Amino acid sequence: MARSFASSSGLSRVSGTTRTLLYVALFLVVALFLYKFVWLKCREGFAVPVTVTAFLMPNCPHCVDFKPEWEKFQKTKPANVTAKTYSSDDKAAVAEFGVTGFPTIFIDKKKYEGPRTAAGLTAAVSA
Repeated sequence: MARSFASSSGLSRVSGTTRTLLYVALFLVVALFLYKFVWLKCREGFAVPVTVTAFLMPNCPHCVDFKPEWEKFQKTKPANVTAKTYSSDDKAAVAEFGVTGFPTIFIDKKKYEGPRTAAGLTAAVSA
């Protein structure tokens, strides 16, 4: 007579409480996997798009100091962020945003007054 898998593998000797705990542990591992590798990946595509616009003047000493931080931000920005750079020569954009000084940064057309660092900009768009 053929023996069933449960009796041949020793699962029949495990008590009901231990078997329940094993099922709960297996469920938690599967749930964690699904959350981490499926749910979080799906949510990335639904992030709200953000536009960060910087107005720089070529010979402005403050703009020259800020430019390396701006370039660093452009390389490390989150996927949902679009970074645009305008020169003081682009009169239409300067007039549209009402820029009066340089460097000036806007996040979704709101003037940004925080730290002029890549970390500060990243924190502002992530909030």
